[in-house]
Formats: sequence, structure tokens, C-alpha cells
Amino acid sequence: MRTPATTRSFIKSIVAMLVLLGMFTATSAQAFEDNEKKHFAASTAISTIFTAVTNRPWISFGGCLAVGTAKELYDDSQANNHFDWQDMKYNALGCAVGIPIGKGARWLFTDGRSFGFRARF
Repeated sequence: MRTPATTRSFIKSIVAMLVLLGMFTATSAQAFEDNEKKHFAASTAISTIFTAVTNRPWISFGGCLAVGTAKELYDDSQANNHFDWQDMKYNALGCAVGIPIGKGARWLFTDGRSFGFRARF
């Protein structure tokens, strides 16, 4: 038996709300300092976008870590700053958290087979 489209939309809406609630709960933990929150949030966003577009978790994780590493290398080149392994730990955590969120976004907003833009010239 197939479920009606309105039921599927309702289920997808509930799942989206639960994912968002989980994200806000996880990022408001008192253990994170302000800088760590920024690294975690930025890496989660980058990984979510990579995963939603490519649908390749390992590529997404690697691309996300490459961005975080580039940022830390930039910091290392600045005066009175250094490469911070603690920041990289939160980058990696955010990259890992973003993968299921990107998969969920792909499931919610597409048919699972395609995602992207088409252009004709």
C-alpha cells in the first residue's frame, strides 16, 4: 500500500524539525567555547552542502577537512597565531555531523536521484 503524498510530506516535515532541533541542542552545549562553536558550525555547514550536492560522504568529509586545514594553515602564517589541533578536532566533528544532515536534506528535497541546477546556453 502506498502512502499519500500529503502523508509523506508530513513525515518529511517532522524529520526536518527533529534534525533541526537536534542541531540546535548539540551546538548550544556549554562545553564548547565561542571559537570551537564557530569551527564546529562552519564545518557542519560545509559538510552538509558537500554531501547534499555530491552524495558522496567520504568526498564530503575530505573536502570539509581540507577547508578546515587551509584555514588553520592560514592562521599559522599570521603573526601571533598558530595551527591549533583543538580547532581541527572540532572541524572533524562538524564534518562528521554534516554528512547525515546533508543526506537528510537530499532525501527531503529531492527524489534521491538528482540534485543540482541545469543550465542551457
